[in-house]
Amino acid sequence: MKRALPLFFAALAACSSGAPSETSGPVLNETPIGTAPPTDHPPIDPAKKPVTSAVSQRISVAQLRGAFPVILGTDVNGKDITWMSGSTPALDKMADVLGEADYAFVTQDNRAPSALYLKFMDDAARDVCDRALKADAARPQATDRVLLRYVGPTDTVTTNAAGVDQNLGYLTLRFHGIKVKDGDAARLAPLRKVFSDSVTAAAAGQSVTAAHVTEGWRAVCVGLVTAPEFHLY
Repeated sequence: MKRALPLFFAALAACSSGAPSETSGPVLNETPIGTAPPTDHPPIDPAKKPVTSAVSQRISVAQLRGAFPVILGTDVNGKDITWMSGSTPALDKMADVLGEADYAFVTQDNRAPSALYLKFMDDAARDVCDRALKADAARPQATDRVLLRYVGPTDTVTTNAAGVDQNLGYLTLRFHGIKVKDGDAARLAPLRKVFSDSVTAAAAGQSVTAAHVTEGWRAVCVGLVTAPEFHLY
């Protein structure tokens, strides 16, 4: 028995030395090599240069249907805000004109940013912004409002410049998904000018009232909805 034990341990040592260690075998290299595409990417012909990424395209009618209620909330009746033509959702009424496929004659959405599309989006912006402003006017609590979240009904760049800038930054994030850094006044300058000029034009030399300020925020809202950042991705 005593002679068998050394033989057993010798055999065990031999097996251990021959087994692969935890560090043996191929090593994963996570360092990128060149500009290789993902594994599921279609073949790229190197002869065709330059190789570019996908071009920008405008959002679809279906995306617009989803975007308006999320961005603008609900109207005075508690219904999701969308572009309306009378009592009919205009995005449904104008779907084919705006390029949505009907899958009977057209099977692919037309997302060309045509002049007709821009015209309809201007109409849509004025309609949805008017609905959002009327809804905000009926909400006394600022936290319940969608457009006038950080300002009062009569606040202007003269009476509450910090609040106006904060509200403009909030709207830029809400409409375009662009976060404006605190203190970046230059980034907000174009929207601030739109707001201020619209208030001044509405007042026409008279004392500024809530109705005049509303026209300023209406101009800002329409500008944000009709901007390329709202429609292109």
